[in-house]
Amino acid sequence: MKKILISLLWLATFTLPVVGQQRITKPFHQTSNVKTIPQRTCGTGELDHQYEQWLQPLIQQMEQQNAVNKGAAVVYTIPVVFHIIHNNSNVGISYNISTAQVLSQLDVLNEDFRRLNLDAANTPAAFLPAAADCEVNFCLAQTDPSGNPTTGIDRINRITAGFSSPPYTNTYIDATIKSATIWNTNNYLNIWVVPDYSDNFGNPLLGHATFPSGSGLTGLTGNFGTATSDGVVLWYRACGRVGSLDPSYNKGRTATHEIGHWLGLRHIWGDSNCGNDFCADTPTQQTANFSCPSYPSVTCGNGPNGDQFMNYMDYCDDDCLNMFTTNQKTRIQTVLLNSPMRVAQRNSTACNAPSSAPVAQFTANITSIPVGGSVNFTDQSTNSPTGWAWTFTGGTPSSSSQQNPQNIVYNSAGTYTVSLVATNGGGSDTETKTAYITVGSTTSACDTITNFDFATDTATILLSGGTGGVGYASGQNNYGDIAKADIYSISGTNQTVDGVFIVFGVGTSSGTGQTANVRMG
Repeated sequence: MKKILISLLWLATFTLPVVGQQRITKPFHQTSNVKTIPQRTCGTGELDHQYEQWLQPLIQQMEQQNAVNKGAAVVYTIPVVFHIIHNNSNVGISYNISTAQVLSQLDVLNEDFRRLNLDAANTPAAFLPAAADCEVNFCLAQTDPSGNPTTGIDRINRITAGFSSPPYTNTYIDATIKSATIWNTNNYLNIWVVPDYSDNFGNPLLGHATFPSGSGLTGLTGNFGTATSDGVVLWYRACGRVGSLDPSYNKGRTATHEIGHWLGLRHIWGDSNCGNDFCADTPTQQTANFSCPSYPSVTCGNGPNGDQFMNYMDYCDDDCLNMFTTNQKTRIQTVLLNSPMRVAQRNSTACNAPSSAPVAQFTANITSIPVGGSVNFTDQSTNSPTGWAWTFTGGTPSSSSQQNPQNIVYNSAGTYTVSLVATNGGGSDTETKTAYITVGSTTSACDTITNFDFATDTATILLSGGTGGVGYASGQNNYGDIAKADIYSISGTNQTVDGVFIVFGVGTSSGTGQTANVRMG
């Protein structure tokens, strides 16, 4: 158990100042033309102890719920965008790290936060009962803030963006680079992969992160994320596990460590001599560990098992780190359920590809009708619309939200326009057909052969070279016709034939396989 009790801590929260994180003052080490960092460094600040007044009661509620809902795990997925800040170089060269390097970092995150990392087998037996799957996944965003497709990798030429030449300071990154390139912090975890950078004292940094703010907290001065700063920064030679990497930080654990902060975790030693990280299953330890100590490493009277230096929130080299604990998981899950920005991010849909906007199209079963007639409309839009907004000028009803409106009645003669707006998650499109529906003032239609009496009259066949005529004609003739209907007169605007009945009969047959042809003209 931690030596500092929360109840006592709360009595002192308003007297504790915010202090800078302990830093290891080590310059970059030059090896040929490539810089290395001798010991792990982290530019993330400390959490004000008042933060625990907000968080600890929520953690207790979470633990009570977990005790009731055993086995009811919820896995959260967070969309990620990597902003690669480069110096006008080709992809895969220098600061403009390769896509493979970015993807390897994403793989590491999904392994470490789900305890699927192969080196989980290196966790000492004494700490195995505490080792936890944090039930958090990460995906590359597929939809950008404008709703367009994206790979989740945003390559930014610092020259065209107007940024100064590296190396940078963390304050320059936070104030200038972040604000100019950040994506909506309610929908994305922003990760900036940057050239060489350091704190304001010249100490080189592997990375730094912002903490999740609490709801209703006032007077806090910690490094909490805002709409222009929230996210994680990584040194380009400590991102992922493939590519040109520093040999001490070549397993992608810098991102695991910094995202631990982004999700509310403190350094395991509590940023103090034998301090408190508010996780009971991480033994109190004197200070940060570096490189990879021999197990057990006993400090602060934490024998026989000693420091949990293989915890991702310590400062050891990448190949020494391999676990989060159950209490750290509870802290992370509590933050995801209660910190406003983290709640929004876990509910983001940016992991999904954007929907293509529909192309609006429609047709009608009839376009020329008498006064009082009705029309049925059919949606033929593509790209799977989910909403329809019809407008029927002159029709009753004059609008509809149905996909296929039926029985739209037109009570006045004239020509009328129909419009359809089709929508889905990808946008909307409109098709308008002007003067599409024609409504006649009188009813007219084709008649049958009224001047032909089938009982007494005989059909006349006009042979080739014979005398022409009008009205009906039956049989092959010099017009190439087989049959005609009577000529009829019509008044008004309804002058379109929209239906015909054709009757076939066989008078004689010279054999099988006879063909009847119909030509409409």
